[in-house]
Amino acid sequence: MYRPPPPPNMSKYAISSASLLFVICYACSILVFNIESDDFGNNKKNTIPLIPISSTQANRTTNSDRCRISTVNGNLVDKIVNFTSAINESSWRNDISHITSGSKSIFYIYNPRNIYHVRDEILVRIQARDMQGRNKTFGGDYFRARMVSPARNASVNPNGIVDRGDGTYDAHFTIRWPGRSDISVILVHPAEAVSVIRRAIQQLPNRLVYSGLFVAPWNHQVKETVPCDVIPPEGRICNYSDVRVYAPWYCRKPSIENLQCSHLNDICSYDSEARRKVEQITTKDERELLTQMKIPLWSSTSLTASERVDTCEPNLSLCNLRHVPRDMYAHGYFLQDKWHPFDCKSKHFERNEISKCLTNKRFYIYGDSTGRQFMEYLLKYLTGFKTIEDENENLGPHKHYHPQHNITLFHVFHGMPFRTGKCSSFREVRYVSNELDQLEGGPDLVILLSLWAHFQKTSLFLYEQRILGILDAADRLLKRSPGTSIIFKGANTRQVGDFFWTVSSTDWIAYQFELKLRQIISRSSVNVGFIDAWDLSSAHYSEDDIHPNDVILGTMIDQLLTHVCM
Repeated sequence: MYRPPPPPNMSKYAISSASLLFVICYACSILVFNIESDDFGNNKKNTIPLIPISSTQANRTTNSDRCRISTVNGNLVDKIVNFTSAINESSWRNDISHITSGSKSIFYIYNPRNIYHVRDEILVRIQARDMQGRNKTFGGDYFRARMVSPARNASVNPNGIVDRGDGTYDAHFTIRWPGRSDISVILVHPAEAVSVIRRAIQQLPNRLVYSGLFVAPWNHQVKETVPCDVIPPEGRICNYSDVRVYAPWYCRKPSIENLQCSHLNDICSYDSEARRKVEQITTKDERELLTQMKIPLWSSTSLTASERVDTCEPNLSLCNLRHVPRDMYAHGYFLQDKWHPFDCKSKHFERNEISKCLTNKRFYIYGDSTGRQFMEYLLKYLTGFKTIEDENENLGPHKHYHPQHNITLFHVFHGMPFRTGKCSSFREVRYVSNELDQLEGGPDLVILLSLWAHFQKTSLFLYEQRILGILDAADRLLKRSPGTSIIFKGANTRQVGDFFWTVSSTDWIAYQFELKLRQIISRSSVNVGFIDAWDLSSAHYSEDDIHPNDVILGTMIDQLLTHVCM
């Protein structure tokens, strides 16, 4: 397991050998990005990942399908085509009609049948076409698909989408409910946009601009604003890195005499300056391309399925969160807005059951606002909490206590990097590993970790090291206090606006970070749980949102409470 090196015995604000090592590693990761792979682990053949599954995975049988599945199409693809991108940059730049078009692309059920039953498998073939309606001849487009029944408030993801490398894509579905269902497909990004995103990440590994505000304690009118970042800015620097938890942070040393490194007061994040940098490395056509995302394909494809005569209820155990799926395909479905996992049973908790489950427990949340949502949900649905601490709106800490049930809710942000669009006190920056090392755990302590949204604008290398450091701290806590419940919440899909947000926070980037998170946790021996927020948010028929609606959020809380209390 990754063990961060101890802090060097050097001056507090000098560049330490460990900090220098980070800069070298960070630079090497960018160099490797250019030569052997991109920042998301794709090989030097310029592979554009979509949903890398094999046909065996796409047609797999889960435990819940042990009653019987009727395989309609069998193995139509021998193996995933890990293709070399055939994008001709000059062709689409000279003629934008070559770009994949969501409104021109089509999809249909491959080898349709007259009669369908629940648990039948179907294959939906997607044909990518350009703006002139011509079939594309190479892959790399980022499609998402869903099967939906508005009448039943039901929806499910495909078992996987296979990029065939020739402009066609196969989405494998299993029918999960009787009645009419509609298939929907969206083009999240055409392959040409993905290539622009990849290049922008390569040229701008950090797509957010920070500054630090230094204020003289003897005179608050004496102040100076300087650039800060996870890599050292030019000139003399102040080093605030926490090497032990892998949290690099630097600011340029103030030029005003007598302003010291210890006088750093606020850290500010700016979209405007970062936006300007993205504009400098992209053309007008590219920026326009980046704004065209999540375009629905207008094919009308539906089917009607009958319930089977041989219906049966598989004998499933209650879900726990110990299994971390390394894949990104479907693991359950919504029906009447209730989540039904394929391989286990998830209990739905009513209001009084939530209170009973959390009685005499401490629920500590570390991370971004998608983790803080759990606290906000509980405060909304459970009355009687008293606010103990409510500091910085974005960073926290926030603490609430329920005297009747002896429940403590606590949230604090995960430390740098963060993007708030305004200034926050540097003294309020806390790192998760340090927080875990200060805790005394036990069966009464439940910890939720949510780190993803703010890291997408930085290096995948930095994210990996931070997660490894947190797992190390979690391991120390579990050895000190067996019985502590520690759960990671993964990334969820989100709405995205203009070109800047596309190269900073698009689902394509989130997807790569999510794969890395799952890989790290699944390889670790540390006993932590995992909530698959990606499957839940992408499967639900509602619109994507960085802060999922109460149906999705309530499902995640049900999963957490099932894990903790059942």
